Amino acid sequence: MKNLKLSGLVLTALLTLGSTGWAQSDLFGQSRTLVLTVPVKVTSSTAISNVVDVHMFGGVVKVDLFCLTNGASQTMTATLSTSPDQTNCTTLANYALATATTIQYTNGTYGTTSLVGTNTYNLPGTVTTPASATAGWASPYLLSAQFTNTGAITVTTPGIYTVGFKSGDSGRYLHILWTPGAGVTNTAVGAVLTGRANYVP
Repeated sequence: MKNLKLSGLVLTALLTLGSTGWAQSDLFGQSRTLVLTVPVKVTSSTAISNVVDVHMFGGVVKVDLFCLTNGASQTMTATLSTSPDQTNCTTLANYALATATTIQYTNGTYGTTSLVGTNTYNLPGTVTTPASATAGWASPYLLSAQFTNTGAITVTTPGIYTVGFKSGDSGRYLHILWTPGAGVTNTAVGAVLTGRANYVP
């Protein structure tokens, strides 16, 4: 009977740890995604996204920027602008830019017909391989992106770009100023913000 009770306690503990671990990695249920710019077409003038309230977000949040054009070599800049009152706006400073990195994964269980998947990640840093002669090891590692960027973000079309910033560095209100480069005649843009919200139903 004693062993049965002990087994029950162990099983309960494992189930609790399992459910807790699942909740901690639940990026769909635990985090919140806020639409900053509904996909919109930008022609030859500056476009401003809706003003959103970000005061409920904590920690580091990320903004995914989307840009697509039917022309070649056209550019767009996105300026994240913040304000405490929707009037006195300043450009968001101290943000980090993700690095697009392509990694190929091979499934070798298919023998000579191995399947290869090509994944492009927007990594929060740069994959770096140290010189073994000086570092003592040569395994690649992720060199973290620094939160030192400021000003407009150049969005070369087409592309998906990820920006991270600390919620404390932003005012309560946030919007994006989209500015087309020379010769831009038909470009679509969009943006979403994802982060951990302290309270959202």
